[in-house]
Amino acid sequence: MLIRKITKDEKKAAELISASAFHFHIDDIDSHMREQREYPPDDWGAFNDEGVLMSHVIDNDFETYFDGSLIKTGGIGAVSTLPEYRNSGAVRQIITRILEEDCKNGKIMSMLMPFSHEFYRKFGFETICVKNVCSFPPSVFSARRFNGRAVSWDDRQGASDYVKVYERFASDYNFMAKRDERKYLDDILQGEPHKSGIFCYMLYEGGPVAYLRYKYENNGGNTMKITDLAWDGAKGFAALTGFIGRFTADYDRVVMPVPTSIDLCSLASAPYDIEKKPLCSYMARPIDTAKILEVMKKPPEASFVIQVNDKLISRNNGTWRTDHDGVTASSDAPDIIVSERALSQLSSGAIDLREASYRDDVKIIKNEYTLESVFVHKPLFTEEDF
Repeated sequence: MLIRKITKDEKKAAELISASAFHFHIDDIDSHMREQREYPPDDWGAFNDEGVLMSHVIDNDFETYFDGSLIKTGGIGAVSTLPEYRNSGAVRQIITRILEEDCKNGKIMSMLMPFSHEFYRKFGFETICVKNVCSFPPSVFSARRFNGRAVSWDDRQGASDYVKVYERFASDYNFMAKRDERKYLDDILQGEPHKSGIFCYMLYEGGPVAYLRYKYENNGGNTMKITDLAWDGAKGFAALTGFIGRFTADYDRVVMPVPTSIDLCSLASAPYDIEKKPLCSYMARPIDTAKILEVMKKPPEASFVIQVNDKLISRNNGTWRTDHDGVTASSDAPDIIVSERALSQLSSGAIDLREASYRDDVKIIKNEYTLESVFVHKPLFTEEDF
């Protein structure tokens, strides 16, 4: 089996593998390929001894916010294998190779949206529950008033205000990806809602404070499904929810992704009308343990020793002392022993130390008071789809 990046001439075969794996229909593959924008640079394949492309995996290139800083992050997607070549170990070999390359290229974390959490745990990925999907009638926010200006986007506008609001919002949440205007113009904003059925509004109170992207769905009633949103602090959130409250005559329900750190039930006039469902979709894994320990936010006086066991990336195995001097390899007895999967959750703030103590791959030995101050809950959210 040969693992390598696929060439431009092999993109069509890779797209057909994805069509087979994800069950989507392509009427005309050549026309479909012409409509595709430039492929991500890291598109990997597994070839059998006859040179047939059996599997392919894309490694997207991101910068994501992590404790207020931007870190280089990989995003694994399009994991697919032709049925006749499954259970061959091809995906395992591709992902292992991708993680090795990511480490060389300075990436610190890798993330993905799994079809099976158990499948990707074999590669060291672990769940980071980053959002709740809330469903409610718009009337729960009808008492809130948005007195600013709402502007529907069209293709004569740029996207700079969207980027400004997004950056102020995203920097507060671990795993939010950095975006630019091209991302908005190519993938998010739609200028003709009567054709696309997608509406994008920027909300202004003085300056831009919030935006939302939504579409109509009929799920036994008229539903406003919000597919992308951002707001600038409490003022922006008030503007956003006040704007949603205007739609009582249009929609029976609103479906809205919300960070788990924000509880709509404590903010709405009728909390019993809000249905909340955790979406345990995204998973993450560390690529460079020392760098993660270095960039994660810690109390300035905190000093602890952590041992990490990583089954796939040998350089992540080891013991590190973390204190005001930085992160250094250590031969000291560890205060805590964790797997690479547990480290994903602990470092990102998906769980705190007490929750981690329930995992069978975490052993807390000593220095618990300091560890409790380091490994705390943090706001997490992501809106990328790959």
